[in-house]
Amino acid sequence: MKTLLNYMVQAGNSRDPETFIRQLAHRSAEHKETLMTIAEYLEQKGRERGHYEGHLEGKIEGKQEEALRIAQLMLQKGLSRSLVMDMTGLTDAQLSHCQH
Repeated sequence: MKTLLNYMVQAGNSRDPETFIRQLAHRSAEHKETLMTIAEYLEQKGRERGHYEGHLEGKIEGKQEEALRIAQLMLQKGLSRSLVMDMTGLTDAQLSHCQH
């Protein structure tokens, strides 16, 4: 039973596998403990994924802020806009925002 459910959750296509598992647990008393363990595992995986994605988003924002800071310094030192865009990877619109 546990193997079958693990397979269904990993290979199946469900928009909300936690709810699916919980509903099965409530309808099948003899497998409730196993099903609840699987549902709890899925919930933990979701929390970990959310934490990881939030961490990546923060890193991207930090890199963007640093690129803007460096671009501003480069422009203040007299480098051309095109050279600053090439070196930082910023767009013209981002560079315009940086100057204000």
